[in-house]
Amino acid sequence: RPRNITFSGNSSDTRQSTVAFNAENVDVLTITDNDVPLTSGTLASVERSCKVKVSNNTFDGGYREVATIDPVTNC
Repeated sequence: RPRNITFSGNSSDTRQSTVAFNAENVDVLTITDNDVPLTSGTLASVERSCKVKVSNNTFDGGYREVATIDPVTNC
């Protein structure tokens, strides 16, 4: 499994129609301080991952910062 993945300080001037960040099976994931406009929906989708931090992101046009699916508590 990938470990210690960080997405930080990214920006876009193009609205995303799907999630901007999609992560699956990651141990220790950080998504912070990104500025990504959305057409709607969720900035990040995180599935089966542990020790996840998603915060301080700007996602104009979206309604949710993160969707967490089947979180893992032990990694």
